Amino acid sequence: MIYSQFHTPPMHERFSGLKGFAMFAAGLLVLGLSLMALPFILLAGAVTFVLFALFGRFWLGKLRRQMEAQQQAAAQKAYGFNAEFAGQNAEQSDVFVKFRDRDSFRPRPHKGETFEHDPLN
Repeated sequence: MIYSQFHTPPMHERFSGLKGFAMFAAGLLVLGLSLMALPFILLAGAVTFVLFALFGRFWLGKLRRQMEAQQQAAAQKAYGFNAEFAGQNAEQSDVFVKFRDRDSFRPRPHKGETFEHDPLN
């Protein structure tokens, strides 16, 4: 009895005949439909990504403009609005220093010097 158990595969009796063919067909159908739907799913993801990127760009631009307007209003309130301050350019004023201009590193132009290495001299 134990010896005869290993001669027949256990799945052969469970999924045979019409039931096995129906499961095989259903699996092929699901695979085919998923492969046909995959490009559309990827396209929807790409469109969503582009829309989020554009929305973020416009929204952050709006926030940046609001922040600059608030900073300008605060600077005018703090320093008092006078003709000398109004005539200055925003980039020349110490109040409006952009982050990229705060960096202390300033690359120097290349001088084109060459150095010879002679360890005997």
